[in-house]
Amino acid sequence: AGTLLAALSGWWQVFGGGLDETRAFAEAAARRSGRELPPELLNRLVQRRAFGPFVYPNSFAAHLILTGPAVLALLWRWGAAVQPPRLSQCLLAGAGAVLIGGALWLSGSRAALVALAGGAVLAVVAAGWLRRRRAWLGLAAVGVLAGAGLLAVNQGRGLETVGSRLDYYRAAVRMTAAHPLTGVGLGEFFPWYMRLKPAGAEETRLPHSMALGFAAQAGLAAGLAVLACLLLPLLPLRQLARKNGADDVGATLLEKGAPQTPSQNFCCFLRSPQAGLGQMADPEAKVPACELRKPDWILAVALAVGTLAWGLHSLADFNSEIPGMTLLAAALPLLIRPPVPAAASGSTAAPRGRRGWRPAVMVLVPVLAVLAAAAWRLPGERAYQVMSNAMSDPALPPEAAARLTAGTAAALPWSPYPWAMLGRLAAERQAWLVAADAFGRAAARTPHRAAFHDRRAQALERLGEDAAARQERALAREWYPHPPPRDR
Repeated sequence: AGTLLAALSGWWQVFGGGLDETRAFAEAAARRSGRELPPELLNRLVQRRAFGPFVYPNSFAAHLILTGPAVLALLWRWGAAVQPPRLSQCLLAGAGAVLIGGALWLSGSRAALVALAGGAVLAVVAAGWLRRRRAWLGLAAVGVLAGAGLLAVNQGRGLETVGSRLDYYRAAVRMTAAHPLTGVGLGEFFPWYMRLKPAGAEETRLPHSMALGFAAQAGLAAGLAVLACLLLPLLPLRQLARKNGADDVGATLLEKGAPQTPSQNFCCFLRSPQAGLGQMADPEAKVPACELRKPDWILAVALAVGTLAWGLHSLADFNSEIPGMTLLAAALPLLIRPPVPAAASGSTAAPRGRRGWRPAVMVLVPVLAVLAAAAWRLPGERAYQVMSNAMSDPALPPEAAARLTAGTAAALPWSPYPWAMLGRLAAERQAWLVAADAFGRAAARTPHRAAFHDRRAQALERLGEDAAARQERALAREWYPHPPPRDR
């Protein structure tokens, strides 16, 4: 339902006046603030690209290719419950295809169309369908539709975004080569890119590639791990292909009279909403509410197509920066996992309940270790929030601001932000000595941030220390070879 509603919102934006309403609201807000409309937003509105419930059209397209194939497969399956079944299936799946496919086209995302075709190819290969004529016909249809859509959305648009992404990728590769083990640090792509980007190149805070972003910021191993995760849906689909005679996708063979698990109830719901809801309402029922005997290949391949396409698209965009969509992409492949046969009668194998704690421990221990390692920041984050609230008070005395900053900096010893906040407050009040000291402390913690050097240079100039100001300007130009803005 969420995917269909999101697609419907994209149609409404283009044909129902949604984009015009957004532009009028943005222009009114710009007039009230005395600022110009951001060129990026204006360009999207002029191009009439739908963005649905997201901020960017490409993010909207990423959601559609992730969930759209599975939604169409479910509509096809559910249509079989309505008489006449074949006509109902065609009408339901066809209407969904027009709604979702049209929204994808209205988003104008070229990368999404290419990724969708690539995901279909990978899923068909993993499912072992290359010998089937219908699979080749399906791939041909997907290729033709993706090519036609690519030509349609490319009308009147250049390849400037492609060139910009190549600049991002080259910079990410250089960061990875310079720091192959640790990367430049999570969240530090922007200042390093400002130093490495060509003159006149577009600025960005994100590399627009999940794999290159992790490799540049966390090391080569992190980038390779991302690639492995993006290709992970191939594994359960391939395993399912080798167990062609097993029960349904994601379900476990049960002995007669065994209770259903929540995951099996959900798979039952996907196949038959009425039976699935009945089973969920009575989870203690000993007789399965729906019998699943054959692999649901349509749903399995659809899930694989969506997750693989989303993974390919994330190599050219910042899909991983949207937590909800990333968690959904991580959860969907679980529905493809092959069934686990029940133990034969008289088997000496340990009951599944006794063996299940091992994988749980393998997952929970690293998660708990990461949480414990990050827990030390909680008092500091709380102190920073208190400091931020207090700094918004124009009547706050300078002495109180200095005490707040010292306490917060002691709780967050490696963070530049408490000192940067004090520096901005001091500059607003023209306390240039305090500002110079605060920005100097911030720059000492993050010497690769050009803005801190630039702002310290401004304060030193007001104090008449021109030689020290020139040194700070030189450091700012080193990390941003082009004139840095006064307020970043």
